[in-house]
Amino acid sequence: MKIEEGKYKCEPHTTVCDFDANGNLTLFAFLKFQQQAAEEQATMLGYGYDAMVSHGMAFLVNKSMNVIEQMPRYTDKFYINTWCAFKKGVRFYRMFEWFKPDGTPLAYGCNTYVLVSVDEHKPLRPSALYGELKDYPEYSSPALDYVPKMKADNMQSVGTYTVQYTDLDVNNHLNNARYANILQNNIPKECRENIIKSFAVDFVRELAVDSKVELMSVTENGSTIMEGVFDGITRFRGRVDYL
Repeated sequence: MKIEEGKYKCEPHTTVCDFDANGNLTLFAFLKFQQQAAEEQATMLGYGYDAMVSHGMAFLVNKSMNVIEQMPRYTDKFYINTWCAFKKGVRFYRMFEWFKPDGTPLAYGCNTYVLVSVDEHKPLRPSALYGELKDYPEYSSPALDYVPKMKADNMQSVGTYTVQYTDLDVNNHLNNARYANILQNNIPKECRENIIKSFAVDFVRELAVDSKVELMSVTENGSTIMEGVFDGITRFRGRVDYL
């Protein structure tokens, strides 16, 4: 299968711990593999983590929107294409497309990032990025059509989650993929065997180790909407949609 210009093909290697009790890829693993694909291409283009930090800047993902046609199952082989799509305001848009070896589509993802300074974590304009990061806006994606409502008026507390040391990444805060773990582990028990058709996470504020997050949630109209609050401030919002 020919790879189009600007796209990078990643072949994730899964293990049994990447799948849930139903044999489906977990939402955590889903975001983890998209992180892997993005980091591999960024490094190849000269924008990997170490290179960015050496320039005093970093990309922070602030939203992930994902549409699933068929969630990968245990033992399934699959690939992920990713590419830099376009810039809008201060956000960089990166796309992902999941597919089987025969080309059958599995899922589509869209992550948005902001460029920040490493020392102060203040947003930087896209023009502050060193070099020239080429975009490929001509490639469309169903993930761009997924614009979910991330708030609800009638949410109730469903428990708390305390950030563990092993939840942290090299930036010393809760890794983005871990938010999907919190989301999936706190959907209603009666929804655990439902087929997930889409999900999204808004990364609003960073979380440090030992932060005890209150989880507010509601499940209605075929979706679970969740909000994580710490110290009176919303830290993330999540949504899972079921068939």
